[in-house]
Amino acid sequence: GSLLWRQYIEPGGHMYISITGVDIDNDDKVTFIITRFGGSMIQLMTVDSAGEINYLSNQIVIPILGITFNKALRTSNGEVVAVGKTTHYNWDYLRFVSTACFFRFSATGDTLYTAYWPNDLGNPLISSAAYDLALMDNGNVLVTCSLSPVINSILEVNPAGSIVNRYNIPGQDQFGGFPISRESNSQSYMIAYSMGEAPNDNIYVDRFENGGFEQLFSIPRSTMSSPFSLIPAVDCVYLCGYGSTSTYGTLLSLSYEGNIQWTRNQEGHNLCLYMNEGFGSLSTSLLG
Repeated sequence: GSLLWRQYIEPGGHMYISITGVDIDNDDKVTFIITRFGGSMIQLMTVDSAGEINYLSNQIVIPILGITFNKALRTSNGEVVAVGKTTHYNWDYLRFVSTACFFRFSATGDTLYTAYWPNDLGNPLISSAAYDLALMDNGNVLVTCSLSPVINSILEVNPAGSIVNRYNIPGQDQFGGFPISRESNSQSYMIAYSMGEAPNDNIYVDRFENGGFEQLFSIPRSTMSSPFSLIPAVDCVYLCGYGSTSTYGTLLSLSYEGNIQWTRNQEGHNLCLYMNEGFGSLSTSLLG
């Protein structure tokens, strides 16, 4: 638990830096993406076990106010895909709104494809965001999104970011988290989402396979208010998110019937400092 080194990513004249991890290789080298708001700039970097930082790409400047990635993964051919949201200020209504986004980078950090998905209704006051992603064997990517105030969606997108299929499921808790994770040695995935209106709202865990949803179990919002990340294991499901309030995080071990095996609560929350200004999303990587 001793601190070996610390590296600061300096703003360099831009505001609000976010860091999103991609992966870690066999030599303990971590690849990550930084974004800087007020610019808006993207850059891919690595850091080794000694703390030495290497810049994979030059600064990629995007003509929008802000961008944050909620999840990034490396594909089988070494490329990097990332999803999140872009934020801009609507001067007509004097508020921040966001659009879900998809980015694909080469292994060396070059931008290959981008895609943006606004809200379904075309309403300038309704935001959208992409939360999590999972890789498919056919080279496509599954992306969990909130594109409507009352509908959560899983998008199957090709490497260029074009939507191949869309699968909708009812939901009420926009920006509350929508994790997805592939089950081991299987073509199926597990998802967690919130649905219903208080006090009859719950967190549901489903199996998603071949475009269909199989509801496995639900847990009350008094146990977990918002799910951020999910990992299916052989004999249990790990679910991480906020507890009954946003003042502490909680990690649950659940049986596949939904019985709680144990709970770990951690005081403190994981809100980005600038969440209230429209930047960033609740973490989807707490469990990792």
